Amino acid sequence: MQAIDCRSETWESVMKRVEGIRKEVYRLLMIHGPCTTRVLALKSGTLSVLTIRPRMTELCQLGLARCVGRHKDLLTSEGVYEAISTEQAEEAFNRRRTAASGQGVLF
Repeated sequence: MQAIDCRSETWESVMKRVEGIRKEVYRLLMIHGPCTTRVLALKSGTLSVLTIRPRMTELCQLGLARCVGRHKDLLTSEGVYEAISTEQAEEAFNRRRTAASGQGVLF
C-alpha cells in the first residue's frame, strides 16, 4: 500500500480485508514464520504454494508481513517472510497515513 492510498482509509477497513485464505495464511505465518512460502505450504498441509504466494504479497501490501531475507539453494531463491503483529502494523499504517496527509512530525 502506497502512502497516497491510505489517506482516506482507516485501520479497521484494512483489517476487514484480512479474511478467508488471507487470514489463514497470516495465522500460519504467525505460527511457523519466518519462512518461505514453500515451507509455509508444506506446514499448512492443505494450501498449495500457488495459493499462498499471492496472499503473502497481499499481506505485505497491507503491512501484516514483510520479507526479511532470501533462502537460496542450487535451483531456487525464495523470499523469507515474517508476520508483523497487528499492533505494529497499525502503528506503521498510522505513520504512513500521517505522512500522506502532509502532517509530518517535527523533531
